Amino acid sequence: GDRMGIRVKTLAVALAIPLGVGALAALSSRGSMGALEALQKQLEELPAELMGGVTQISLAGGQLAAAQTALTSAVAQLFDREHNVVRLFDPPITRRTPETGYVRSYGAGLRENGGQYTHGALWLAMALLRTGRTAEGAEILHAVLPTAHDPARYEGEPYVLAADIAGGDNAGAAGWTWYTGAAGWYLRITAEDLLGLHLRGGVLYPEPHLPAGWPEATVRWRDGAGLLHTIRLRPDGVTVDNAPYDGGGIGKKRPKPYSQDR
Repeated sequence: GDRMGIRVKTLAVALAIPLGVGALAALSSRGSMGALEALQKQLEELPAELMGGVTQISLAGGQLAAAQTALTSAVAQLFDREHNVVRLFDPPITRRTPETGYVRSYGAGLRENGGQYTHGALWLAMALLRTGRTAEGAEILHAVLPTAHDPARYEGEPYVLAADIAGGDNAGAAGWTWYTGAAGWYLRITAEDLLGLHLRGGVLYPEPHLPAGWPEATVRWRDGAGLLHTIRLRPDGVTVDNAPYDGGGIGKKRPKPYSQDR
């Protein structure tokens, strides 16, 4: 139904699902939901793998091209670089209809109604990093930080992420703070998708996705045996304890405690 279509639309744009420019234009026609049937048709025609494109980018051929088109559309149409705001969708809903639901209860440019919902911004950064668009991914990770905003306009604490940031006439003003799971997502995306630190079975596997312009990042990590390792991550490679990383993982599993029941 229409309400389900609206919900899918909002989530689809936030996750940068490959809808392309045409579908994004259909979403925003007439300043409201508009052309919902066209959107639903395009969603139904998408390969199932694309719907999981954010969490596992293992697409090939035309599928990867479609994902790249979607990401290009999302960055171009939703990332307001002037105010460092990644809008959930654009333009905001400006008139109330039975189909708009609770989103219209927010003013234009506030929270889900055309503002930045920080979860969605971070998932876009994740998708960019996982598809090799590291400079754009890192740019969005920077844009959501309080320090990327004019304090006089932002008016939020400088040491916590905001759950939402306004777009529109109030672009750059912080919404709720101290109340968002986006902070956890930020930590995870930075550690796993930017720095590429993956812990599997107690062994660390660094697979960084650093932008070409970054000199390096240094990580110190103590493995399960208590040994401290210095890991230097560069766009052109990784060193571990001053030696080239061989790709086989770092460290040893933590030994299991002795039990007489064995």
